Formats: sequence, C-alpha cells, structure tokens
Amino acid sequence: MKRILATVLGIAMVMSLVGCTGQPEQPASSVVTSPTTATTTEPPLTVTFPDLKPYTESSSTVIYTQNAEGHWDEMLTLPGGNKRGKLTSFSAASQNAFIAAFDPGFYNHNGADGEALTITQRLLQLSNSADAEMLRRGAVEMEASHASKSEILEAFLNTVTFCDGVVGVREAAYYYYGIEAKELTVAQSALLAAVALDPAKNDPFSAPEAAKAARTTVLDAMLERKLINAEQYAAASAAALPASSHKEETPVWDYYVDLLIEDVIDDLMAAKGYSYEEAEEEVLRGGLKIYSYENVEKQKAVESVFLNFGFPGSSVNSTIFIMDYEGRVVATVGGRGEKTENRILNRATDVRRQPGSTIKPIAVYAPALEEDIINYSTVVRDAPILLDAYTLWPPNYQQQPMDMGWTTVKYALQQSHNTVPVRILMQLGTRESYNFLRDTLHVTSPQEIDVNLGALALGGFAEGVTAREMAAAYQVFGNSGVYNKPHTYYSVEKNGEVLLKHTLEKEQAISPETATVMNKLLQNVVREGTGSAISHHWPDMTVFAKTGTTDAYRDSYFVGGTPYYVAALWMGYDSFASMTPDQCSYQKQLWSQCMLALHGDKPAADFPLWGNVEGHYYDPYSGIVNDSYGNYGWYKAGHVPYEYNTIEATIYTPQTTATTPKPTTATTAKPTAAPTTAAPTKAPTAAPTEPPTTVPTEPPTTAPTEPPTTVPTEPPTTEPPVTTTTAADIPLE
Repeated sequence: MKRILATVLGIAMVMSLVGCTGQPEQPASSVVTSPTTATTTEPPLTVTFPDLKPYTESSSTVIYTQNAEGHWDEMLTLPGGNKRGKLTSFSAASQNAFIAAFDPGFYNHNGADGEALTITQRLLQLSNSADAEMLRRGAVEMEASHASKSEILEAFLNTVTFCDGVVGVREAAYYYYGIEAKELTVAQSALLAAVALDPAKNDPFSAPEAAKAARTTVLDAMLERKLINAEQYAAASAAALPASSHKEETPVWDYYVDLLIEDVIDDLMAAKGYSYEEAEEEVLRGGLKIYSYENVEKQKAVESVFLNFGFPGSSVNSTIFIMDYEGRVVATVGGRGEKTENRILNRATDVRRQPGSTIKPIAVYAPALEEDIINYSTVVRDAPILLDAYTLWPPNYQQQPMDMGWTTVKYALQQSHNTVPVRILMQLGTRESYNFLRDTLHVTSPQEIDVNLGALALGGFAEGVTAREMAAAYQVFGNSGVYNKPHTYYSVEKNGEVLLKHTLEKEQAISPETATVMNKLLQNVVREGTGSAISHHWPDMTVFAKTGTTDAYRDSYFVGGTPYYVAALWMGYDSFASMTPDQCSYQKQLWSQCMLALHGDKPAADFPLWGNVEGHYYDPYSGIVNDSYGNYGWYKAGHVPYEYNTIEATIYTPQTTATTPKPTTATTAKPTAAPTTAAPTKAPTAAPTEPPTTVPTEPPTTAPTEPPTTVPTEPPTTEPPVTTTTAADIPLE
C-alpha cells in the first residue's frame, strides 16, 4: 500500500492547542538583521519575516484536462489545500471576534503589547523559534517595515488552526456552518474564535458546554470593546451550536490521477531536489495547476472493461498500462474491482512481476537483430543446452528437453520456444542484453543478479518488471524504433511560473530497420502463434504482440500494440499462487477487450515500413532467400540471407554467476554454465520445425489519422497448408 494522503498541516500557534496536530506549509521568507532596533546593550535582531502572500492565496491544487476543442477544463481540485482569501472574504463580525479573542489591542499597538502575545507575534512564530523578547522586537520591526495591519490580520485569519485538519476561518466557516466566511454572524464568529483558542477543549461537537462558555467569554470581550451592542450580545448568547460538521467528502478519483500525482512528485524531486515528503506537500497543498494528458472517457472505457470482465477465479488479479507512441499515458488500471480509495496500489507501476516470454523480444531478439546476429529467417538449433554432464535445459513449453532439429527465428518467436532465445543470447552475450534492457529501453527493474541466461532469455528475474516498463519498451516496435518516456502531464505551474514541462525527447533506441523486422515478426504471434486466440478480434487492424507465462503459472503477461497504442497487461495472484494453464490464457482476452474499447473511433490501419527494408520469399528449411517459393520475410537492406547462416552452438562462459531468485517471485532462472553441441557448417538435411505455411493476404487498410500509414500487404505464398503435425507444432502458452 502506498503512502496515503498526509495529514492536513496546521500551525503551532502558542495558545494551549491541546490535542491539535500538524504544522502549516512554510511560506518563502527572508532573514533580516535590523540594526535599527539593536542597542548597545541588546544583541542584534535576527528574525525570519514570513512572506505573507502565500498565506492569502488558495493552496488547492487543480488538475486540468484538454477537451475536444483543445481547451483546458478544470477536472479535479485535490483535497487538502486551504481555502484562503483576502480580508474582504471575512465578515466584519469574524474579524472583530478574532481580534477580541486573540489581540484586543491589535489596532492600537505597534506589534507588541506588554506581556500579551499579539497576532503579529503569532505570525512570526510560524518561521521563528525565538524567545519572547526576540519575538517582541521582531513584531515591532515587522509592523514598521514589512507588513500593514490589514496584511497581518488577513494572514492570521487564513492560518489560524482548528481541529480535524481545518485551517483558516474560511475553511472553518464551511466545516462548522456550511457557509462562506463573509456570511458569518456574530454568534458564529464568536464560536469559531472560541474553538480556535483551544480546539480540543472547546469543540462544539464533543464538548458543547465548554464551547458555549468559551463563546460567552469571546462575546464578553467584544461587548466590552463596543464591537457589538447588548442586543447582539443577547442574540448571540442564545444561538444554538452547530449540530454536525459539513466536511466535504473526498471524491474517489481514477487510477490515472493516482499515477499523475506520483509522477509529479517524482519529477519535482528530480527537478527541485525535494524529498518525497516535500514534493508531496507541494503537490497536495501547494496551489499547483497540473495540465494532465488524461482523456477521461478513454480511462473510463478501460476501467469498465476491468469491472465487467469475467476473471478466471475470484482472487485472480490483473493490471494494464496503455500509452501512445509519443509517450502519453492513455489509460491505466491498477487492479480488478471497483476503486474505493485514493492513492492506492497500482500494480502496473508499483509491483514487479515476472515477464516470462515477453522478455524475449526486448532482451534477445531485438538486440541480436540490431547487431545483425540474426535475421528474420535465421535457422537455429531447437535443442536444449547441456548444463552439466546430465542436465539438459531449457525445455520448450509442455515438452521434455529434446533436440527438435533446426527452426527459424520467425517460427521460434511465433511459437515462443525457449531453446532458441537461449542459444541466440549465448551469441549476443548476457552483459550486452542486460545493458540493452536498462540503458536503451530503460527497463531498470532488472539488477546485476539478473545477468544470466534464465533471466534475460526466459524472463526469470529476481524481482520482475512493471507493466509500465514493458509497455514503454515495446513501443519501439510500433514507433520506428523510437523510445519516449511515458508521461501523464503536459506542464505544472504555480503562481504563473512553470515548474515542470514535458518536452518530447525522442530516443532512437533501435534502427528503423530493426523496428520494422521486429514488428513483422511479432505480427506472426497474433496471426498464427501463441496469441492467435485474439486474431479474430482484429480483422482489419494490424496487431503485434507477445505472450508470456512463467513456471508454475504464477505470472501471465501480454504485451503488444496497434498502430495507435501499445499496452502491457499482467494477470496472476497477488499471493504468487499458481494459476491453471486455462486461467493464464485469459490475459490475451482482457488485453484485447481493453484495447478494443479504445479503438471504436479509429479507422483500420497497418504499420508503415520504416527504414531501408526488403521483403523476400525464403526457404523455410534453410532460411535462405530465393525469391521464388517458400514463406515471406522482411530483411534489412544489405543483410538479405542469400547464403546459409545459422546460430553456431558455442561453449558458453558465464559473465556473472546467476543467483537463485527470491522465493516469493516466480522465476525460470537456471544455472548458466552451458557447453553445447557444435552446429554443422553446412545446411542441415533434417526438416526444420517451421513447415511451409500459407501466408494469407492481409486485408487492405485505411490510413489512420494518427502517425501510422498504410503500407502494401505481404504477398501471398503458394505453398499448401500444413497437413502433418509434429512435436514442434504443439501450440504454446
């Protein structure tokens, strides 16, 4: 559970406030040494004079969202900020009551009034812990050189503290009477002043008799100083006390606002050097204007899917994170069920879970393709490696470790084989893979302990990853290889000053050519691979994706995108209990329904071809391009495989020793020492496990109104459909 909203801060006024807690926000201030008040027998006056301006302005933070016309509308005012105002916001009766209660000679003294604690001295206590004599001298200097009587009284009325987190007379007027401070009567004003003198003792709800007595004391003082007449005194003395509070109920906002608040806190910490607590205070009570990227209707649409989805079990949970290709967060849901509290756990950003096979495209295939270690149809030995004299690892899904011959990169990724990415990673290097994840794709959850085959090839990390990280990493496959940091707001302002502003900083994470080839490879997952269960949901929209399920079915991920959005969804038990294989399959359906809810107004679209790429037919037995028969693949120009190439099986020397992951997290991590069987130096004679398949003609698409554009469809192939079934054809995940 995340930190809940901090207690509304009050002011430690020196007035026997037994039972009240908290301190107010501290305004900007300056330390002034005043030689004019010093004498030869007195030390120099060194006090901090508070800037009173912040005490007279509302401190409520407001969130704005953009409407269809491009205008910014107020969406939400965050609770916790004080209702402040100018002196004209307070009735004359309320001003007189507080002067009579706290400083009867206010308008007649110069800041000090004998031994009595004046209102001016009380304000100085906000920023000083000086002794009584220093406060007395400071108050005289403050009134002489720093603030007028009206400014001092205005600040005092805005900062005087009541119980239950109520600060300021405007807020108290609403809390006790449900009215504005300018409407306060003599009786109401006298009661509020009485409560402020000792909130715990004079609370009208818990101690009505004490409250009446204290009110009478204030009325006596007002009458004595002719601030009221006898008739007003009698009427006020007979007035009934308030029966109940009018405290506003805090609305429950959505997960997007939760995320927005945390993002602004984090960015203020980075930009301003604040601690978490300081940044949180600024966001909740700093009077900020936050211009959010949230589209409320889109957020509601995804939340509605989660609320109405038929989850496979009463305790199975899930989360989703959706963004566009410019980094704007589109929607997020932190868990199943109705959201009943604010700033609660969001599993998409606050919880790390094992990604399983969804790690393969970003930790193995993409960096290997970027380095030209593989291409679309590279053939790789579909066989486990030898960990020691007796242990073969890893097995493929629902198979015993066995040598299945040779297969292509396209087929291995489509069917989520485990053996192939392990062998590719041995060529790439675990250190290179780890650095690519963290430095290039900004997936920073993996740690040094995860520099091993099991973590980087199969997703068995010590702690896991977040859905936010996964969605952001996968965007490069639908965005010409460009990475944009996910962001929830356009700018943050305070008093006309821009504190934070998002600027689009496009990082070319991988080449456009690598992005195109990876996009095409991941489309096969949805068309005919482990994600094909949702292919009928998207007859006219191109989708790329990858499935991921961990050992013992503790975690199930689905990550992918359309030409408009990219999303990562996790499903599993919070307790790390195992699901059934059938339960794991529900992650695809929930992902698809959430994304469909966002595409109702989007025209059908395909991804463009980025960079200098070429489409060719290739022989599925050898992976060699022949341009006359076989399956169809995509290649970087200059790297078309007209000659046979394989991933050579080499002896693997681990760059770091793998450590057993934490027992609370599902993992597939294994030892990393791995001698292997040498690969042949000529084309294999055994049939590969990627049989020739019919590549259907992709339906024509209409160019969308957003970045994607229409590209030609892949040419159809002429080979007959598969008529035999082998072990390699068993559906995975």
